[in-house]
Amino acid sequence: MLELFNHEAYNNNEILSLKRRFINEGEVSNKIRPFIIQSWKRSFRYGVRSEQSVFSESFYNMNTDDKTYYEDRETARSITSKYVNQMYRFVDASKGVFFAVSRDLVVLNINGNKELINHLHSINLRIGQSMSESNIGTNAAALAKETGADVFVYGAEHYTEALHDFAACARPFYTSHSKLIGYCMIITKTEDFNLLFQAALFFMQSTFSTNISLRGEQVEKNILYELLKWSVAKRNHGLILLNNINTILSINDEVEKIFGVKSKEVVGKRILHVPQFSELSDILLSPKSFQEIELTANEKPAWYFVDIQKIYNDEENIGTIVKLDNSSEFRKRMPGQKAHFTFSDLLGESLVFKLAKEQAKNIAASNSNVVIIGESGTGKELFAQSIHNESRRKNEPFLSINCAAIPRELIGNELFGYVEGAFAGAKKGGAPGKFELADKGTLFLDEISEMPLDMQSALLRVLEERSVTRIGGKSAIPVDVRILAATKQNLFQLVSDGRFRADLYYRLNVIQIFIPPLRERREDIALIANHFIEVFSKTFDKKFQKIDPAIYQRLSECRWPGNVRELRNVIERTIVSIQGTELSLTDLVFDIDHSQENLTAVVESDERAALIALLKKHKGNKTKAAKELGVTRATLYNRLNRNGIF
Repeated sequence: MLELFNHEAYNNNEILSLKRRFINEGEVSNKIRPFIIQSWKRSFRYGVRSEQSVFSESFYNMNTDDKTYYEDRETARSITSKYVNQMYRFVDASKGVFFAVSRDLVVLNINGNKELINHLHSINLRIGQSMSESNIGTNAAALAKETGADVFVYGAEHYTEALHDFAACARPFYTSHSKLIGYCMIITKTEDFNLLFQAALFFMQSTFSTNISLRGEQVEKNILYELLKWSVAKRNHGLILLNNINTILSINDEVEKIFGVKSKEVVGKRILHVPQFSELSDILLSPKSFQEIELTANEKPAWYFVDIQKIYNDEENIGTIVKLDNSSEFRKRMPGQKAHFTFSDLLGESLVFKLAKEQAKNIAASNSNVVIIGESGTGKELFAQSIHNESRRKNEPFLSINCAAIPRELIGNELFGYVEGAFAGAKKGGAPGKFELADKGTLFLDEISEMPLDMQSALLRVLEERSVTRIGGKSAIPVDVRILAATKQNLFQLVSDGRFRADLYYRLNVIQIFIPPLRERREDIALIANHFIEVFSKTFDKKFQKIDPAIYQRLSECRWPGNVRELRNVIERTIVSIQGTELSLTDLVFDIDHSQENLTAVVESDERAALIALLKKHKGNKTKAAKELGVTRATLYNRLNRNGIF
C-alpha cells in the first residue's frame, strides 16, 4: 500500500538526533520506519561515511560500451523525453528535480528547477552518479529498488549529511507488460516537499503505461509496415526486427540459416541476450549504421554488410530493422563489378584482328586461364571483358586490378584482403580482396609482369589451392575465380631473366592471345576513327555536314605507338577543338609529330608479316627459320621480340 507523506509527522531535527544515536551507539528507535533502519544498517556495513557533505566522484562511464547500460539509458531517455518533459513546468514551479535512474541505479537523466540542479551538481549528484546504498547510503531510488514499491525519504532519513536538507520520492517504472525499465525520483528541499510530488510520479507511471498499452498495437503495425516495405525490396537478405528496447520481434528464414537459430528460440529476447547475435548487438552501440563484419554461418566464416535502419513514429524511435547482406553477393550488385564490353564492341576487319577475336570467342566458354599479350592501348581489357561476357560466368562479377598501378606493399591487401588489426591503419572489420569479390566470376590481372615475386608466390598458392587467406588471418576462404592476365612484356623472357616465376607462368599461360598493334591493322584505322567521330560528335553535341576523306588516309599513315587509345585521344581532341560544321585534314590535332612515320611503319609492317610467314612455313621451328634468313637464333629472337612475335 502506498504510504502518503504527512508533513506534521516528521521532525527533521529529531530524526537527525535518532540517526546519530544509531550510528554512535547502535540504538534503534521505533520512531524510525523499519525499512529506513534496515537501509541505515546496510549503509553502515558498506562503510558509507554519514558525515560526508559531498559525494565521491563515483561516476558511471557514460561512454562505456556496456550494452546493458546502453539499452537502459535509451529506454529511460525514451520515457523522459516525452512524459517527463510534460511534467517539467510542474516540477520546476515546485522547485523540484526529476531523476531518471536505470535498473542498476545509475542516474541517466535530470530535469527540473535549474537552481536546485546546480546545487545537486555541487555535491556530485549528477548524470552518471550511482544511487546505490553502497555509494551514497540511504536514498529513495535505492529503496524503491529494495522494496519494489513507492518510497519517500525525508531529510535526515538519508544516511549522509549531503542529503539532510532534501526530501525525495521514487517509484519503479514498468511497461504495460510489467517489465521493469528503471526508477523515477523527484527530489526537493524538505520545506517544499508535499503530497503533490508523490501524485506526480503516480500520474506519470499511469500515463506511461496507458499510452504504451494504447499505442502498442499501432506501433507494432507501423514497425511491421516498415519491415514489409524492406522485405519486398530486400529479398534474399537477412532481416531482424527489434522494438525500441532492442527486443527481437521477428527474424526471417535467411537469418535462421546464417546463425543456425530458430525464430521461436529468440523472439521475445533482447538481442543482447542471444549469444549468436553478439556481433550485431555490438553494432547497435556504434554510431555507424552501415558496417562490414565477419560472421560464422553454418560453421563457415563469411563477411556480411550490416545495415541498421531506425523506425520512427512522430519523431519517436519505435524500433529497428537490421539487414544482413553477404559481402560478395552485395558487391556483385555494386557499380564497377561488371564487364560492359562484348565482342560486338571490338571493331576491326583486318585478318590479324579477326583471327585474334575469333580465338578469344572460341576459348571464352572454357574455364582455362588466359594470357592476353599486346602493346599499351591495344584493348587488352576490352578483350578480357568480352571473354567474360561470352562465358558461363557472365552473370557473375568481373573485377580488374592493374598490378603496375598499386604500390608493392599494398598489392597483397588488394588481392587477398586483410583482417582487422593486420597492420597499422587496417580498418575495423578488415576488408575482402579482389579474389573474394570475384568469387564465381572473373579476375583480370593487367600488367601481370609487374607483380612482385613474393606476391607471385602468394598468387600461385591461391590458384593451386583455390582458396584465399586474408592477410593476418588464419581461415582459408574457398574461391572459384577464372584468371585473365595481360601483359605487354615477353613473359617467357622474364622467366629466363629470373623476373617472373616459371611455375606461375605455366599456370597462367594455358591459352595465349596476341592482340596486334594498330600499325599492323591499318585497314581498320578508318573504321575505328569513324566510330570515335560518331561517339564524340554526340558527346559534345557537334554536327558535321562534311568530313574530308583525306583525314582517314592521313590517320592510316601514322605509326600510332599508343595504338587505339592514342587514336581515340586524337579524335576526341580534334572534335572538342572544332567550331564549324566541316571536319577537314587541317583540323586534326596530334600530340606528337607523325609526319615522318609512314615509311618506317610500312617497313616494320612488312618485316613482321615476313617473319610470321617464315615461321608458318617452318611450322614454328626457329632454328630452320634463322638458317633460311642467314642469321643466328639470337638475332632471330631479337627481331621476333621487336615485332611483338612471342
